[in-house]
Amino acid sequence: MKSAHCSYLALAVLILMYALPAYALNVGDPFPDFTVANSLTPEQCACLKLPPGGKVSLKDIPHEVIIVEFLNVYCHTCRGQVPIFNTLLQAIAADPDLRDKVCLLGLAVGNSVEEIATFTEEFGPKYPILSDLDKAVFNSTGNIRGTPHTYLVRRGELGFIVDYHAGGVSSPERYLDSIRHTLRSSLVGTEPGNIVPPLTFKAGGKKVSTQSLVGERYVLYFASSLAREVESDLRIMAVQLDVLKKFAVSSSVKVFVFPPSDSGSVAQAVPEPLLSSSDRGNAIRQQLGIENQPLVLAVNTYGRVVYRGESITLPAADQLITGVEYKPVPKLSPQEIQDLIRKRVEASGHTVAEIERLTLENRQDLYVITVAPQGSGVFIFARLESGITMCDVCHDSHGRAYVPIFMSNAGQELPQRAQWTFCHAVYPGQIFAKEDPLVASTMAMP
Repeated sequence: MKSAHCSYLALAVLILMYALPAYALNVGDPFPDFTVANSLTPEQCACLKLPPGGKVSLKDIPHEVIIVEFLNVYCHTCRGQVPIFNTLLQAIAADPDLRDKVCLLGLAVGNSVEEIATFTEEFGPKYPILSDLDKAVFNSTGNIRGTPHTYLVRRGELGFIVDYHAGGVSSPERYLDSIRHTLRSSLVGTEPGNIVPPLTFKAGGKKVSTQSLVGERYVLYFASSLAREVESDLRIMAVQLDVLKKFAVSSSVKVFVFPPSDSGSVAQAVPEPLLSSSDRGNAIRQQLGIENQPLVLAVNTYGRVVYRGESITLPAADQLITGVEYKPVPKLSPQEIQDLIRKRVEASGHTVAEIERLTLENRQDLYVITVAPQGSGVFIFARLESGITMCDVCHDSHGRAYVPIFMSNAGQELPQRAQWTFCHAVYPGQIFAKEDPLVASTMAMP
């Protein structure tokens, strides 16, 4: 690889991309069982209530809630999570209601047992970490982003995901609150991960029950007649119906529509293929405690709620119901991308000697540009950003939110000058005002 004592200049190239679906597990889905070699010490095995040696399978861990963290020993965020997870482990051990019911297990993606040992010695995790060297377990989750990823799995006949978080957290309270809620609450309810309550109603002139719908994906939409200030507000029945109709047509998922609860509201026609449903005496609304507020519940094939909200967008419905996650793929060929990079770099006054394409652990492509003359020690780095992700608030590969600083100088709008990349790298997550002196001085960098 390139010399470690070189000077660096970051390059950001924005190329419009389109989306390619890839399956990703959701809250409410069963977490895939796995079996990996047991490289743990007897003390670490005791944390999981397992005997030393042999293999470790998820189904053999007897705890009611299993926290599964996917990490990589070279991931900066993963390293920063160690003291937070150690504190979480201490809090669990100190709580008599949690200590025998909850355990924490790390899976090191792409790392060997030897690498885990070095990581453990240097950073001191107190929880067991197993090797997922060939990434088989991580790949079974369908994730396309880099580590860390954390799943809370509630044991039952199958281990169902009751909570999920991508990226790091700043406090163990994020998980403690979720654990306590999971153990305290009934498995039946309308929160994501719950089994949808037993409901019976009429739709299309036929009697329907949620029990009879197990094995199918469906949506329950309870409309509202409450006025909204913005005419395009998705909580307005007509607007939400339009979205749900498009979704039902494209996905063939059943969508049951319940009219507003107040008898004085003007009846609205429910367009096909949506199913007009009746809630006599508002019995279901009373059972769910929603009155005249709008509610959208998306339910998976296991009869578990994967989404609850006052409204739902079309992309969210596609992702939550069908398990589709956007994976950006460039429209341009690899050679066209390199030609564009070369053109932009040379426009900034540099001569390109070589462009090398690398694939990082987080599965993102990075282009390393060697500036002529070779051996000068100057390199420029380029990565692709999807047009679908470019908004006022963006997220990096670890899920941290940030506001990109865009170029505005006429003729010098080249993102490869790296002002926004620099600010984001040094101050991740911080939002800068336009008049911020740090931004002004950074923008003026040569």
